[in-house]
Amino acid sequence: MKPILESGAFELAAQIKSGQRTSLEIVEAHIQSIKIWNPVINAVVEDCFSAAFREARAADARLREAKEKNLVLDLPPLFGVPFTIKEMVSVQGLKHTLGSVHRRAVVSQHDATVTKRLKDAGAILLGTTNVPELGFWFECANEIYGRTNNPFDPSRTSGGSTGGEAALIGAGASPFGIGSDIGGSIRMPAAFCGIFGHKPSGRLVPMTGHYPLYQGDAERWRGEKYPLTVLGPLARKAADLYPLMQILMGPDGVDQEIRANFKLKPRVTDWSGQTVWVMPSPRLQGVSRVSTELSESARNAARYFEAMGATLKEMRADVFEDAVAIWFASIAKNKDRSFTDVLGDGSPIDYKREMLKLALFKGDYTLPALGASLLETVSRRFEKNLKDSHEASLEKAKDLKQRMNNLLGENAVLVLPVHPRVAPKHNTPILRPFDFALTGIFNALELPGTSVPMGLNDQGLPLAVQVIGADGQDHLTISAAEVLESAFGGWQKPELKS
Repeated sequence: MKPILESGAFELAAQIKSGQRTSLEIVEAHIQSIKIWNPVINAVVEDCFSAAFREARAADARLREAKEKNLVLDLPPLFGVPFTIKEMVSVQGLKHTLGSVHRRAVVSQHDATVTKRLKDAGAILLGTTNVPELGFWFECANEIYGRTNNPFDPSRTSGGSTGGEAALIGAGASPFGIGSDIGGSIRMPAAFCGIFGHKPSGRLVPMTGHYPLYQGDAERWRGEKYPLTVLGPLARKAADLYPLMQILMGPDGVDQEIRANFKLKPRVTDWSGQTVWVMPSPRLQGVSRVSTELSESARNAARYFEAMGATLKEMRADVFEDAVAIWFASIAKNKDRSFTDVLGDGSPIDYKREMLKLALFKGDYTLPALGASLLETVSRRFEKNLKDSHEASLEKAKDLKQRMNNLLGENAVLVLPVHPRVAPKHNTPILRPFDFALTGIFNALELPGTSVPMGLNDQGLPLAVQVIGADGQDHLTISAAEVLESAFGGWQKPELKS
């Protein structure tokens, strides 16, 4: 058998049910790994280890009883397997700060739908993981919990906003977890930390219990950032993404946006009838040029599919050139409450005062959050001027979405870089604030995307690509991830560095 910390979630579940390993053994191994790694990467912000040990012992007792009654096959799919979850997703009894000083004492009263579904599937929660302030930004730092570091190089970012989750899974200290993605917040951290991350098509996984969509308050927030924000799985093994999506999907009776009766199509193993488009060096306005090593990773992935019999085609580099404008217009269209109101908890923000406090290392807010708030405030003064621009961008988005869905259809995917660079050094992304648009464009278009590790570069940092499909073709992008994992090795466990 593979070591516990190198096995997939459903592999571990099978080992528990067969009696090869106990839930307690598996849970304990991951908790010990968290205790070793967390002082270096600062990923877990609140643990529930004591409860996890109790649940693991109960699972092992339940298994013994199930064997006596010949009911092992009736045990749930993730029976006894540990997991972690992004702190923006509600867990009853645990803090739900979103990394905001104004929410320091907030404790969740309910489990989010995805949390409950995983628990009902037999999974055992180990804790919640770090996020940027209010989930904004593609670095992971806030004034409550501090900064999360990349397990492959602690001087680099783990990405955001699902940075704590990706760092922990990338370190091998959690087999899988749940994140959310509004502009690449699953795919960028997954890419930076060398793991798999899937952004589902829009309206598949209920957002209930993810800020700000809560039970009893969902109608008031209906439309907020919808359908750009989606919840999805991150894992160290590609094979876990498909069954995790099956567990997470479907209406919950609260989130009224979720599609009814949607089912994933079967995985694709024969690629001879498929078309693979590749865009190795996208050119987007305001976005950095893609590094040579990441362009080559996209080409290598596409060539492998060609060797498997797929038809290979190259897409024009400027197809998504207006991605930044399209994403911001889409956000503005779906935003019911300003970011500034949320950041200040309803109170005005004194920007001069807060910037001075920040310079003195006494700030209540992070620099990216303050910058976004200030930009939003200034933009309001030009709202009438921006209206025409936003409407034009939304028309482009509508046209582009239709063209991409028609082009990809049921038998094609697009392979391209996740980000222009490998995991950047801390504090440098603010110098290139629009580099998220390589992922953000697919939120605006509601297309599924899977981040896939493609080995390590000469510095030992993860390389990655994203595989994009037409709306509802999540099975295709996940299938592609499984193929690429077998060809390029998938996740590689990093060495612990202080």
